[in-house]
Amino acid sequence: MRRSQSLSVRSPGQQIVADFVMLATGSVNGVVRVGGQPAAGAKVTVLSQTETQVGASTVAEALGRYSVSGITVGPVVVRAGKGNGVGTGAGRIDRPSVPAVIDVTIDGGSVAAKGIIFTRKVENDVTAPAVGAVVSYLVDGQVMAAMATDATGAYSFFGLPTGSFTIHAQVNTRDSASTSGVALTGDVIVRDLVVKIPPATALGYGDTHFPYQDPAALGVLESLAKDVRPD
Repeated sequence: MRRSQSLSVRSPGQQIVADFVMLATGSVNGVVRVGGQPAAGAKVTVLSQTETQVGASTVAEALGRYSVSGITVGPVVVRAGKGNGVGTGAGRIDRPSVPAVIDVTIDGGSVAAKGIIFTRKVENDVTAPAVGAVVSYLVDGQVMAAMATDATGAYSFFGLPTGSFTIHAQVNTRDSASTSGVALTGDVIVRDLVVKIPPATALGYGDTHFPYQDPAALGVLESLAKDVRPD
């Protein structure tokens, strides 16, 4: 996987240390069922909980089986959708050479969420769309979907499970905002968030950029956010 960071030199002679951690990857497979029968054609998304910008999507084959690779070792969440139903499952990739087996049962209705993320600079109260902010949708503390905001700061998710949720927006490694609630079948949640950006001088350093905002990573997030859209 590609890694990148964006840092700024603030004074002559300043030294910047940028650490990169490369984690091992493995695979996930399983069976998707609905009403006890294989859910052929179900759309499946697998998302790492260690690195939520890492994921993969596929379509269940005739016997409901799916398989994806390139997922960071550690806890993962699988989300599957077909028609108006959606189901989730969780598991863990313990080693790169041992696939995690996670079966999913589609048994409930789905939820959609959308909104706009803004930044507001504290020193001058200027508000602007947060382009490229990473937005995550969590249910019971597990990330079900993640994406980067578009040129207007907007985000949108489809095919999400019902229940207590949190929408978290991260504009850089330092500044974020969240909102929570409870979603029922068929709900379209509309939540805008404003992330306050403190003055750089008050913190003793300049803006800290989100480390995963490179085209490859953001493209993955965009596709994963929409892969379980109801048919």
